[in-house]
Amino acid sequence: MKKMKRILFVCCLLAATCTVTYTQSYAQSSPTRPTVSKADFTAKVAQLKTLLDAGNAVDGKAKWEEVHKMMLSALGVTKYKIKDAIDAHNDVDKAHYTDVTINQRNLYYDIVKMRNDLVANRVSLNTKLTAFGATIE
Repeated sequence: MKKMKRILFVCCLLAATCTVTYTQSYAQSSPTRPTVSKADFTAKVAQLKTLLDAGNAVDGKAKWEEVHKMMLSALGVTKYKIKDAIDAHNDVDKAHYTDVTINQRNLYYDIVKMRNDLVANRVSLNTKLTAFGATIE
């Protein structure tokens, strides 16, 4: 009987140790939430517009990469807002952020199609990027 109690005790200690180790490693590996502000995005889009209006495709491509990263971050922010709404059982916020995500995703796809010729597509690109920026909350 004592031997069974010891085995049970050792199993419980082992399970507790594994749980603590897993929890600590998960907390350390959890991704940080992306952030992007509407003002920063708008400023970056304005810089891109200036470069493209001047016909500067090389610097425009570099600025495009920055804008692209910001769009991906904005999509991530909205994704986390949906998750938070689900966790809080807030159906109104969930529906709102789902609509925002759909709008952002559709704009993103339209924008990405224009990346191959930024200078030629600059007017349409700026219109779509401005619309995307309006979705950032």
